[in-house]
Amino acid sequence: MKKIFDEINDLRQVINDIDDEKYKNILSAISGVVNDMALKVEEIIVKQEAIEENMEYIGDDLTDMREELFEEVSFDDLENLEDEYEEIHCHNCGKPLFVERKAIENNSSIPCPFCNKNAK
Repeated sequence: MKKIFDEINDLRQVINDIDDEKYKNILSAISGVVNDMALKVEEIIVKQEAIEENMEYIGDDLTDMREELFEEVSFDDLENLEDEYEEIHCHNCGKPLFVERKAIENNSSIPCPFCNKNAK
């Protein structure tokens, strides 16, 4: 960006040397707009760099969380959890529900979270 700002300043010096006031005013206004645009581009670049840095931190945090979650659960643990639950379908809305086997055995009714009626 420094190079662009240097070029804008060089252009302003050339504009100041113009003798015709009409062209000098027009070109000064144009150089002002170009300078404002350069400032806005610089601001956008700074914000983009901050966003990229934040995204990198978020990615690192997610990686750490994933490692922590899957580090503590073994395949045997996952299989045991699978064995404890059974898939049933609601008699009213037909949506699948995963319910503990003990709940199915011990309860005569199981409420459906989708239609709020008795699923069993």
